[in-house]
Amino acid sequence: MKASEIEKKLIEADIYPSTLSIRKGVVTFRKGFFYTHGNSAVKYAEAIKRVFPQANILETQDIWTAFRGGASVAKSSHFLVKFEIPKER
Repeated sequence: MKASEIEKKLIEADIYPSTLSIRKGVVTFRKGFFYTHGNSAVKYAEAIKRVFPQANILETQDIWTAFRGGASVAKSSHFLVKFEIPKER
């Protein structure tokens, strides 16, 4: 599956990633935040599992960093979920 296809399915389920990438079959989902508003990486992982029940969640992290205006999502506070979607046979 391509990143654009995964992103489309997530957006249809009202899950909006800040960035989404795939490298060697591992999908990296990042959602930036300034305030968490009760969200967590685990909650995003559960939402991803509802969209892709076959997904294998590899890692979840709530990453906190000091605010730096103009920094990329990866260098700012964000929720991180890494997962794999097995290929259909």
